[in-house]
Amino acid sequence: MPGYSQAAIPSMRVPVKNASSVLFNGLVITATPTINTLGVNPKGADRVGFFINLALEDSASSTIAVDIQFSPDKGTTWVDMPEGMNSQTKATLASITATGSSYESWEINVEAEFTRLRANVVVGGSTATDTITLGPCYWIFSNVD
Repeated sequence: MPGYSQAAIPSMRVPVKNASSVLFNGLVITATPTINTLGVNPKGADRVGFFINLALEDSASSTIAVDIQFSPDKGTTWVDMPEGMNSQTKATLASITATGSSYESWEINVEAEFTRLRANVVVGGSTATDTITLGPCYWIFSNVD
């Protein structure tokens, strides 16, 4: 077809795990923890996306905030990722305040093979008796070699 390119932009979906390698899908959270996801290598990607789903919440006051962080040294040091390659604003998802999902993607410039990404997930506004259950959560890397 004229004007139509058959070349597809490859992408890869990677399930999100916590630091103990437990999948976020079905993860039950109580109280107000901060959970860092397991670091992932975005090797070859020039765009990264993060999707999180709040499947069940028994508190109307709970919120989930997500900041994307990167490590230039395979996970020893973590810093907030800028929102864009030349921006000083950190990459973050809109806070989730009710059941539902949030997705955001950002351009990245990852040349080094030792760079890792993680999400810093902060639950706030809940009490020790509140329960939050996460649904599917995943990274999406595009233009993966």
